[in-house]
Amino acid sequence: MSYLIKINHLNNKNLNNKINIIKKNKKKNFKIIKLPTKIKTFTVLRSPHVDKKSREQYELRKFKILIKTKKISKKEIKNLIKKDNIFIKITKII
Repeated sequence: MSYLIKINHLNNKNLNNKINIIKKNKKKNFKIIKLPTKIKTFTVLRSPHVDKKSREQYELRKFKILIKTKKISKKEIKNLIKKDNIFIKITKII
């Protein structure tokens, strides 16, 4: 039985730290696939009444990785989630 673990994070540095933690664990057979980042841009008017040309733009980046593994324990999953606010989804493949 193998597992697919999808990890979403808003900070690329923390996600790279998680990848390094996974790579250090050489006992398990992990395959790490980086998925494309999704970028959402928001445009906000500075003044609602006048000066429509003056706007501010913000963006939200969502970084994703996909991990394929054959065996994983609950301890290892807790180590992945530890200390950071990451979104994780685990699916089983038979």
